[in-house]
Amino acid sequence: PSGQQIRIAGSYDVGEFLEGTGSSEKKIVSLELEFDGNRLTTNIHGYRNTDRLYLELDGQSSFARVKIFHLKLDSQLNTQLREGKFEVKVNDFELKVDNHFEKRGSDGYYFKCQVQSTLTPLPALIFGIGREGEERIVTIGYDDDKEITFSIKGKNNFESGFSGHVDIPNFGYEGVKYDVEYEFINSNELQVKIEAELGSDNKLEAHFIYNSEGIEARLNSPVTGEHSMRVRRSVSSEGFFAEAGVDEYNLKLRGGFNSGDAKRGLLLEGEVFGNTFLIDALLQSEGLQYTEGKLIIQTPFHGWETIGGLFTWAYVNNKVISHAELMLPSYSTPKITTEINLDLNKKVDGYVTLDFSGEEFTLKSHLVGTSVEGYKGSFELYTPFHSVSYVSISGNMKMEDLTSLDTNLKIIAPFATHEIKVNYKLHVNKVTADIVLQSSRLDNTYNISIEMEKTDSTAAKIHLDINNDQITAEYKLQDKVFMMNIDSLVMDIHRQVSVEAKYASLDNMEGTLLVTLGNTTHKIHGNMNIASNRIQSTFDLESDLIDGQRKLSFDILLPSPSYKQVTCDLVFVTEQSHSMHFDFDAETSSGIHLVFKIDTPLFPKITTTVDLTVATAGISVETPQGTHKLLATWRETRKMPADWMGNLELASPFLPVDYTFGIVVGGNQEKRTLQAELSAGSVKHLIEGYASMSHNGGSFSLNIETPIKAINRASIEASLSFETKVTMHISSTFANKINTFDLSFDKQSKVFMATVESPFIPTGMVKAEAQLAGEINKNMRVKIDLMNKAQSISGVFSVKVISSQNMETNIKITTPFKGYKKMNFSAKYMKNGDDVTILLVTEKPVKFNAELHLSNLGDNIKADIKIDTEIKGFETIEGHLLIPLNSFEPQVSANVMVDGEYYGGHLGVRTKAPFELTYGLHLADLINSKFHLRTDSSFFSFLL
Repeated sequence: PSGQQIRIAGSYDVGEFLEGTGSSEKKIVSLELEFDGNRLTTNIHGYRNTDRLYLELDGQSSFARVKIFHLKLDSQLNTQLREGKFEVKVNDFELKVDNHFEKRGSDGYYFKCQVQSTLTPLPALIFGIGREGEERIVTIGYDDDKEITFSIKGKNNFESGFSGHVDIPNFGYEGVKYDVEYEFINSNELQVKIEAELGSDNKLEAHFIYNSEGIEARLNSPVTGEHSMRVRRSVSSEGFFAEAGVDEYNLKLRGGFNSGDAKRGLLLEGEVFGNTFLIDALLQSEGLQYTEGKLIIQTPFHGWETIGGLFTWAYVNNKVISHAELMLPSYSTPKITTEINLDLNKKVDGYVTLDFSGEEFTLKSHLVGTSVEGYKGSFELYTPFHSVSYVSISGNMKMEDLTSLDTNLKIIAPFATHEIKVNYKLHVNKVTADIVLQSSRLDNTYNISIEMEKTDSTAAKIHLDINNDQITAEYKLQDKVFMMNIDSLVMDIHRQVSVEAKYASLDNMEGTLLVTLGNTTHKIHGNMNIASNRIQSTFDLESDLIDGQRKLSFDILLPSPSYKQVTCDLVFVTEQSHSMHFDFDAETSSGIHLVFKIDTPLFPKITTTVDLTVATAGISVETPQGTHKLLATWRETRKMPADWMGNLELASPFLPVDYTFGIVVGGNQEKRTLQAELSAGSVKHLIEGYASMSHNGGSFSLNIETPIKAINRASIEASLSFETKVTMHISSTFANKINTFDLSFDKQSKVFMATVESPFIPTGMVKAEAQLAGEINKNMRVKIDLMNKAQSISGVFSVKVISSQNMETNIKITTPFKGYKKMNFSAKYMKNGDDVTILLVTEKPVKFNAELHLSNLGDNIKADIKIDTEIKGFETIEGHLLIPLNSFEPQVSANVMVDGEYYGGHLGVRTKAPFELTYGLHLADLINSKFHLRTDSSFFSFLL
């Protein structure tokens, strides 16, 4: 009827799709629609055969509500095992569903579904159901690997129990079997037994017995150990008793009820770990004539021994008698007491007393009259304060139906006398009041006049006169316009504050604030527009105190309804312009992107960019001098046991070169490995090593490659074995020179052999062999022959074996060589629990002291070594290595001290909230760098 035209055009090729003979994706249908200036375009691609169904629909339009439309269906057509995908996107809304179906056995199945949607910030939701014989399977979870799968199978139709298994791969639990049995021993007792296998050696057991007296339970697990629990209770119309206990700790509670026609009460008495608690409550009421009550609480806490209070109230023949006590948990005011005694027979005669921990306040009343005729008399106030120790108020007062008041009062205080006259009248839309105030402390008499008038349903006005000073205030609200004005003349100085606001709609709001102080005027004018996803505002400031105009504007954009994208621009204009830009984006699945820019003449232009993901953290700062960049990455390998890998990159124009630091920590509880590499430009420094411990020995290795002090490459290795044959090996390499020390002792054949190889020895090698006699746990002193590659050397060898954990060896050698006439060597091994200490000392020909400590602390493997030599530049070498075995807050550290100069570093990560990443690196006077990042779980909610 309106003459509008509709245009439809399209094409289709659906032969193969309907027949099910397609093998690759092709266009099936194409459609175009034009109506009232709007256009819709739709294309359908897909194929279908006996193995698969693939269908994809894409559409675009210029309609207001639907701009983009996308649908995708991809599914296998196998009845035994099927994978499928379903996707829908409409404008910003997106829904993705991944399906998995498999058939189990003759009548079993398992179906699993993963759903992602922009309607919720949560990650992908996972749920699944299945059946295998009589066993039912359920899966719930979120994200890729955070899911739980459990099955349940009833015993005797669940009449005697059920069993099944549980999989929690995120925590390393797979195939955990559980079994629950329950039965009624008799008509009054239920027994429940629960068992779960967490691994080959980990088993959880729980037993429960429930009857009319309560419940008893026993729990045994590898984490909590053995524990017992009991709960008993007994309830009757007159009282109750309850007890709860865990192991040797218990909680007892008993009490009673006190009830009648006008009385309600409760008594609770409890015992917690041997400490007594008491609650005593009572309320008795006979209407307004008599009421009493109390609430007393007694505790064993210091300062809180007794708290609460009690009260009584009586009102008979227009006389009021009341008493109250309040006990507080305070040493300064432990108790407050109140007492009231009043006669209300055509008068108000009596007193009210308030006692604050011995400080008493008393108010006495002597009033005669009625509310119609008015009252005449006096009040007397007594306080412990010197300035108001006694106050007397006398006079008369008359009030008619709250529409008028006429009063004349005289107040006598210790240091002054005051007279007050008050007269006010209340009309329909107007209130007037006149007050006259005279005081012996004031030089003048104050005449005060107040007038309040409602001039309209949306407007009002207030006028106040105090002698020669005036204050006027008025407001008006009409047609989405609010106006308020306060005008005053005080001490001959004019002051004014006025506000005007217009709010026609959210996208059209403006306001003006005007302030006048004498001859100075200040004005602020602003406007604001609020759209569906944008807020814009501008403020202008004019003042006689500043030259020129000031202007502030900001623009906030929220392009996504999930508030995961925020853009903000702020501009402040004075004689110069200052701007700030902020951009936050957490919409992408890769992580968080943050940009912060500042452009002001006060300091150089700065642009800061921050990127955060689940495995990276980076920040870059652009300045006129260049770009400063810091990037940290970390991950765990998927192999078991997993290796932890971390990298750190640092670049800045303030640094002479770029720095890159990488570390890999791996191994298992028996052997931990460490590899760390620092690159300073083209110069590389490498530290790698391992430490292992067993019940009969251990080994340690440390390799350092660095050009510092021309070290190039240095390494030290040590190994110990204490089985039927005791062996010791220590080797060190420095400046391509190898030094070794080997020692072996066969406990059965009692053959001893020691070999020392070093370029510092003239012949390069010294070897000693001896056949020992006697018991190995005795002190032995053997004269032996030593051989080198050229000559034979004699010496004395002694062994002192206190126990298998405390052993000392000394060698004294006499040689024909000049400068090597006598050589002394000693080695000592001590073991205390999991700690092993090895001492190696030589006096000649080279003074060499080495001390090695190895410790297996259960959660950590620790190694310390200290070497003293006569080599110039390496007189003292100290090293420290700490490798955590199992901790949610592991920290790996390695330290080396060479001739008083310190080289070392550490890397730590905390994998539970609050999450932390920290590292430190110190290389003598060359590098001293530290980094620390800490956040809670809400900081990563954008990543989910």
